[in-house]
Amino acid sequence: MVSIESLMRYAINYSIEQGADFAEVRYVSRDEEAIVMRNRELDGIFNKLEYGFSLTVLVDGVYGFASTNIASRGYIEKLVDEAVSKARAAKNLSSFTIDEDVFEAVDVNYFLAEKESWADFGVDDKIRFLKDFDEIVELNSFRCRFPSRLLRLQRVMETTIYMNSANVYVNSRIPRVSLFYMVTAKYGSASMQKFGEFGGSGGLETVMNEDVRNDFKELLMGMDKVLVDGVSSPTGVLDLVVGSEVAGIIVHEAVGHPFEADRILGREFAQAGGSYLTPDSVGSKLGSEFVNVVDDPTIPGSFGFYYYDDEGIRSRKRVLLRRGVVNEFLHNRLTSYIMNTENNGAARAGGYDKEPIVRMGNTYFEAGDFSFEELVEDIARGLYIKSFMEWNIDDYRINQRYTGLEAYSIDNGEITYPVKSPVIETNTHDLLSNIDGVGREVKFYPGRCGKGDPMQVVPVWMGGPHLRIRGVRILRRG
Repeated sequence: MVSIESLMRYAINYSIEQGADFAEVRYVSRDEEAIVMRNRELDGIFNKLEYGFSLTVLVDGVYGFASTNIASRGYIEKLVDEAVSKARAAKNLSSFTIDEDVFEAVDVNYFLAEKESWADFGVDDKIRFLKDFDEIVELNSFRCRFPSRLLRLQRVMETTIYMNSANVYVNSRIPRVSLFYMVTAKYGSASMQKFGEFGGSGGLETVMNEDVRNDFKELLMGMDKVLVDGVSSPTGVLDLVVGSEVAGIIVHEAVGHPFEADRILGREFAQAGGSYLTPDSVGSKLGSEFVNVVDDPTIPGSFGFYYYDDEGIRSRKRVLLRRGVVNEFLHNRLTSYIMNTENNGAARAGGYDKEPIVRMGNTYFEAGDFSFEELVEDIARGLYIKSFMEWNIDDYRINQRYTGLEAYSIDNGEITYPVKSPVIETNTHDLLSNIDGVGREVKFYPGRCGKGDPMQVVPVWMGGPHLRIRGVRILRRG
């Protein structure tokens, strides 16, 4: 039987024979298992395995891409012929040069370990875990009811082998475990719904721990407080403290996406929107001196973890904003070539049959020097918005809204009573410029980020510490 790696080497050699100046091939295998429980009853067990090859060639300055899920020499030749043919058909549309000196010839294997292996726990063990987790609702004295509760325990093992004609070889295996929840709370005629996820890269230890249980219990307690005791939110221009979850969605949507270089170049506008930035924005002022934003896919245990991107480039911590100043964008091979800058390894593909495009990994506000009490005590009248229930933002990532879920009034430096559904209405420049305090503890939240056409979904982390934001317009939902 012909091995995967020998087929990949054959694809590269055959591509060069057919006139390609450069060739790279990826093999991706995604083994997925999920167990779904609804109101303590098993809803289903799902298994999915997909695998295949993708090939990118450069012929006379033009890219060609093709993919197949059939592992045979005959289909590999068809794959090469298709990719080369596509490149030659588009020869009048673009011209691109790959400087192979940017590649460090490497032979790398990295496999992320599972402390609590998924395979060591049987299906019954995982069902028991979900039932025990769901029992948090019944073990605590909530005043509201939680009539609808959905939990999904999922593990995706992704194996990727990458080779190119510049002598780069990367073999990685990354397991990701997540626990998705969607809960509905009711009190009389009022109701509230929240969904989210816990998880990271590694084994079941990422969700089978007391921190996750405590976070879920805290979430339910917050919903109970707001639904039963909450009053209508004040409106007007108020000072805010927002929690890590709110900071995370803000940094992902209002900073991470517009810092993707393909959006800045307008290459993604029809599929996923544009950006308020231009290629000349590096060095410009965007936020206050308290704002430091990074994207770092190399954090061990993170949901968006990887060391090498899907174009064979070693990734690193990318500093997007330093003291409120635009420092760098997220790049892949093409955007870094167009902008004549360093490729910082942000190319990711949502499957073997997708082209790598510019994506985030783990995007967050870096920690500051303030305690939570210090952030709150300087606010005479305002709100503490701990979590959110929904958000939206325009195609240029400027104008945006976030609807709070668990939120409280701040009066004379004290957190007082819960309020219902405050709506932050702001724009990116005002929001980032009005941050004047940043907490000490960074917390992360998993997400599944969609982009492109066809749609590509990749795992990410988003987060940050508590932030204090001055003079924000607050509306009332309803």
